Amino acid sequence: MSKRQVGLYLGVKSVGVVVVERKKLVSLCELDLSSLEEEARLESLNEEIRWEALINKALREVEAKEEDIYLSIADRDFIFRSLEVPLMSKKEIALSLIYEIEKYIPFKIEELRWDYNYAHVPGKKMINVSFVGIREANYKKIQDLFSHLDLHVCSYEPAAMSLVRVLKSLKSFSKLKNFAVLDFTEHEGYLTYFYHNLPAFNRYFIIPKKEEIVDMDKFIEPIRLSFQYLKREFSTYEVDKILLVVNSPDENLVHLLKEELQTEVELITASFLSGKENSTVESIKALGAAGINYYPYKFKPILRTTEIQMEEAKKFPLHTKKLNFLLGLGLLAFISCFAFTMNKLFIEESVVKEADNALVAPASLEGLSREEIKNAIGKKEAEFNHLSESVVSLKKISPLLEKFASLLPQGAWFDRLDLSYDLKRNKCGSILRGCVFLDDEYGEKVEINKFVSSLKGNELMATYFLNIKLTHIAEVKIKGFRVTSFVVDLE
Repeated sequence: MSKRQVGLYLGVKSVGVVVVERKKLVSLCELDLSSLEEEARLESLNEEIRWEALINKALREVEAKEEDIYLSIADRDFIFRSLEVPLMSKKEIALSLIYEIEKYIPFKIEELRWDYNYAHVPGKKMINVSFVGIREANYKKIQDLFSHLDLHVCSYEPAAMSLVRVLKSLKSFSKLKNFAVLDFTEHEGYLTYFYHNLPAFNRYFIIPKKEEIVDMDKFIEPIRLSFQYLKREFSTYEVDKILLVVNSPDENLVHLLKEELQTEVELITASFLSGKENSTVESIKALGAAGINYYPYKFKPILRTTEIQMEEAKKFPLHTKKLNFLLGLGLLAFISCFAFTMNKLFIEESVVKEADNALVAPASLEGLSREEIKNAIGKKEAEFNHLSESVVSLKKISPLLEKFASLLPQGAWFDRLDLSYDLKRNKCGSILRGCVFLDDEYGEKVEINKFVSSLKGNELMATYFLNIKLTHIAEVKIKGFRVTSFVVDLE
């Protein structure tokens, strides 16, 4: 391993870069895209070239000449899932996960680069499996960006894991197992829940501002909703503490979070984690990426295709004692059954012949030629295939229907829900028609707007719909009662 490591965080609108030498932080910087606006010639260039310019500028700031980069990527590009499985071997976990995880993700697993880790659940004969994945198209886009800069990326990982790697290196947090990390920069915020030290849930939200100042009411709302979702979806888990990681201390925010979430909150600044006054959350994530080989946090994801994951899983050895026992048992069973099977064979042949002679074709096929029977069977197969595709489509969108119901505001109901699903493109279209009754016209409109905001801010909705908008809101009467009706288009 080189004496110097360069860690880089690639955010939504910013980058953070650090240089570490002999495990010691020697330089760091954080830049956002607005820092390029002074260079007028870059304003008209496409986004990819602007990112290349920003990364180059940040690397020059820290005097990083190395070609190897350890990369931390904004969590919004990743899928985080957690599931519990019965006790089994590492090989069994790896092979079963490939098929099991598709129940919990909105894509085919072949579309992702992914990795996983697991931990035994104390007191249960269960294993907690943590899955992280990124779409192949997004991975390739990032890979190409650094290839154009002649940089070699040694590791790719979600920023939540880079950040927790630094946090868990501190003695005060080393024994925490079930906790949440809330971090935010000037542009973006993330809430990540860790169960037995492994990521289980992650939520991305934009930092709302009012006259260049964070709008606390709007900032707290998505956090509160995310925490409610977390408590509902992971009802058997306990959040021992929320670690709030920020650029500068804000005791008012700590008080608001404690009050809203009814959970212990501990504030940690970026400068405390790095020992450098000019540190930012971006640079801490870059620091965690640079320390992937020496920080103690055990989950070090290697994002690979499903094909490669399958090949790797097959390499895991089976326990030889168990294998020898099974082989011996199988051989004994084979010898015992062989003679019995041969004796039974002649009897079964006669039974099959009798059954074949007694077989009666369906009335609808009687009198038809071989070709006509073949065509009739082909039509039935086509009908069954169509039904099979419909079942798959319903299975894919069932999480979406559950999410619609969970986000529905107080006093609201759906009159009609039109939903179309393209199985090949994995895209949905939907029109939601509903009403709200609170006996308060203003309050009803507020609830509708909150509902639309929740849809727009929901991670699952973002995977299915590119555009969500409120297209109609009006006062109507139903059985003599005044209610507020609404229509939401999702494309």
